[in-house]
Amino acid sequence: MLGGNMSTEASTANAVKTSLKAFRVSNIFLALVFVIVCYTFYKETNDFRLTRNHNHVDGRTHKSYHDTNGNVTHITNGTVNKLTTSSRTEFQGKYIESKEETDRLIEQTTTHQNNGILDGAEIPVELFKMEPQIFKFVGQKRLPNHKNPCWYDNLSGKTLLCVPYFFLLGVTKCGTSDVWEKLSFHPQIVRQVDKESHWWTQGRYGKRRSFSLELRRGTKDLDKPTKRNSNSSTMVIGDGSPSTFWDNHNWRSDFPGSTQGPPYIVADLIHAVDPDAKLIVIFRDPVSRMYSSYNFFKGKSASPEEFHHKVVERIGIFQRCLSVNSLRACAYQDIVNFHPKNRDNSMMQLRIGIYHVFLEDWLRIFPKNQLFILELEDWNNRCTQILPEMFEFLNLERLSDMSIKLSCSRPPRNKAKFEVKPVLPETKKILEKFYQPYNLRLYEMLQDSRFNWTYLV
Repeated sequence: MLGGNMSTEASTANAVKTSLKAFRVSNIFLALVFVIVCYTFYKETNDFRLTRNHNHVDGRTHKSYHDTNGNVTHITNGTVNKLTTSSRTEFQGKYIESKEETDRLIEQTTTHQNNGILDGAEIPVELFKMEPQIFKFVGQKRLPNHKNPCWYDNLSGKTLLCVPYFFLLGVTKCGTSDVWEKLSFHPQIVRQVDKESHWWTQGRYGKRRSFSLELRRGTKDLDKPTKRNSNSSTMVIGDGSPSTFWDNHNWRSDFPGSTQGPPYIVADLIHAVDPDAKLIVIFRDPVSRMYSSYNFFKGKSASPEEFHHKVVERIGIFQRCLSVNSLRACAYQDIVNFHPKNRDNSMMQLRIGIYHVFLEDWLRIFPKNQLFILELEDWNNRCTQILPEMFEFLNLERLSDMSIKLSCSRPPRNKAKFEVKPVLPETKKILEKFYQPYNLRLYEMLQDSRFNWTYLV
C-alpha cells in the first residue's frame, strides 16, 4: 500500500516536472516570438532614424543625414540632396573632413526622372522636415508591372509597397463617398481598400503610422486576379480621404512665425512621392456644404438656431485671424493661437469652403491636366456622362453603357438618415455674403458656369 502511494507520488512529481518543463519551453517560445515581433516593428517604425553630421566649407553649411538603410541625405545651404551608397558604413557616423570629400559626395547626387519615385536632385529642407520618412524612397525604381508606383521594401525584399495611383482629394461633405462608390465599380480598381486613411493629413501626426505601413494598404489584393478582372497587372489602388485637398492644420507648428500660410503643403509631399499622381476633386456650393457638415456631425440633435449661433461665432474667429494673417494663412488654419490638439471643430470648418485658395496651391504644384474637377449638383444630374470621363482620365478600360447606368443607378452615399430642417434665411444670407468674393475667385480661375454660385446679397 505504502509502495503504491510512493509510486503514485513519484508519478505525480514526474508529471509536474514535465508540465513545468513544457511551460518553460512554451514561455521561451513565446518570448522569442515577442522579440521577433518587436524587432520587426522597430525596424518598420525606425527605418528612417537619422544621425546628423555637420561641416562648414567655403561659408556653406553641409549636413549629412544617415538612415538605417545606408542612404545619405546631404543638405547644402538649404538644399537636400539624396545620396545612396552600397556601403552602410562608408559615411555613417563620420564628419565630412574636406572640400574634396564634400564635392565627391555632391557629385554622387543622382536625378531620378519618371522611372524613380521622385526627382531627388533638390528637396528643400523645410519640405524634408515635414515628413522625413517619405524621402527614404528617393530614387527607388518603380516596378514595371504595376500602374501604381510600387516597389518592394528593403527589409524583406518581398513586401509590396505602393503609393495610391489616384487621389480623390475631397472636399469633405461634397459627395466624395458617392463618387468613390461609383468609381470602385470599375473592375480595375481594388475595392478591398478602405476609402479613407487620412494618412497624409492626420495619420502621420500624434500616434504616428509609418509610411511603410500606409503603403501596404490594399497591396495584398493588387496582385490577385479577380472575377471582375483577370489581369492583375492592370489593377490600381486609390485613396479617397476627403481631407487631403484642404487639411494642413498643423502648419503653424511645422512653420512657426509665418503669417502667409504654409510654405509647403500635403500636395508637395504627394508630388515628391509621385509627380504623375492623378487627382480628383469635387466641389459644391460652400453654404450647402457647411450646413451639410454641421448636420452630419451633429446628427439628430442639430438645430438651425444652434447652427446660426455657431456661424456667427466662426465668422468672428475668421475675421480676427485676417487681422493679423493673410487670407491663405487663415484658410489653412484660422485659430491664431494654434495648438495641434486645439484644431477647429469638424462640423463648423468655415474655411474649407474657400476653395480657390487650396486649388491655387494644388495647381502651383501639379499641372491642370492631372486634376479632374467635379461639381456635386452636376455629378448628381449627369453621372452617366461624367463617370466614363473619369475612367478615361484614370486610363482605365472603357465600360459598357449598361455597366455605367448600373453604377450610376445606385443611391447616393452618406445622405442624412433623418429629416434635416432648412437653414434659417438670415444664416444663409450671412454665409452667402461671406463666401461671395471667394466663389467669384474660383469661377474666374475655372471659367466654368458649374462653379458660378452667385447670391443676391
